[in-house]
Amino acid sequence: EDINGDGHDELLRILPDRLICQDVRGRKLWETDGLNNPLVREIRDFAGDGTRGLLLTSDTGTELQTYIISGKTGKKSLLYTTRNLFGGCERIGHILPDVAGEQICAWWSGSAPGGGHQGADQVGRGYLWSFERGLDNPVLRFNAEEFGVIYAPLHLIADMDGDGHPEMVMISHEQVWLFDLA
Repeated sequence: EDINGDGHDELLRILPDRLICQDVRGRKLWETDGLNNPLVREIRDFAGDGTRGLLLTSDTGTELQTYIISGKTGKKSLLYTTRNLFGGCERIGHILPDVAGEQICAWWSGSAPGGGHQGADQVGRGYLWSFERGLDNPVLRFNAEEFGVIYAPLHLIADMDGDGHPEMVMISHEQVWLFDLA
């Protein structure tokens, strides 16, 4: 597949601890190390500029790390980490109006560190990433952490208060959280 967006196919070698991108003649274009059992989930034009990004997970045995890797440079950026996961959801696509490229929005839930926080035993975490500055410079647009009875949160983005601006909505266990994206 065309990994770096140059119009030519490349070969992506997925090894137990790294990725190596080569041209079809075997010349190494880039290498990304420091990964544990990498699993490439998506290869697409996240930035909207013709380059490719690789969305992958790296499993450390105690955490599942989600990275975006620039197909052009091989630079990896950690987007988020899950642990003690009960469930969640992830959406990829053109989520935010007037923002170039595609975005990644994820919510997940798990047990709170130390057995609870202020009497709550579950934590829900949400992230929204965009890539209009390129894949080497992901932009964290939204980050939230909520404690309570949160299991496998779902999310949507909609203008909930009629002000003409979208809000982040997280739904879990007969509850709704509403966040201002600004």
